[in-house]
Amino acid sequence: MFADRLLGLPLIGESSLLARRVGLLSPGYEIVAQQATPQTPDEVFAFAIAQGLPATAPRGADRQALAIAAGFAEDPLPHSYTWFLQNDRLGEALLRASIVLGTPAQDGDDLAEALRLFREVGLEDVARRVALQLLLTGR
Repeated sequence: MFADRLLGLPLIGESSLLARRVGLLSPGYEIVAQQATPQTPDEVFAFAIAQGLPATAPRGADRQALAIAAGFAEDPLPHSYTWFLQNDRLGEALLRASIVLGTPAQDGDDLAEALRLFREVGLEDVARRVALQLLLTGR
């Protein structure tokens, strides 16, 4: 709600980082990532995710960030939802993946596979926004 106004202010330091973080959680996340200059390794990672680019998690990243990076890898691995897709059960696959994405303590491989599924079936925006929310809110 406040992202556009915050990003329009001449902020520096921590305030500027926070404004970009709010921007990445807004509907204009991709524009923020394209127009702003990342100031930290975490921002470089988040900006790449916001643009749907392959990204390397920053040094010392937690399990969730590593899983998000795997979900946006350049050469995605096969995933456990393949059977559902091959058997015309897309809805069931999406429901199962949604449960994984909504579970706070998900397994890293499960999270990566759920993000890959959403991207593979054309729900790129959903995958990016979920990944950014998980990454930036610590959920």
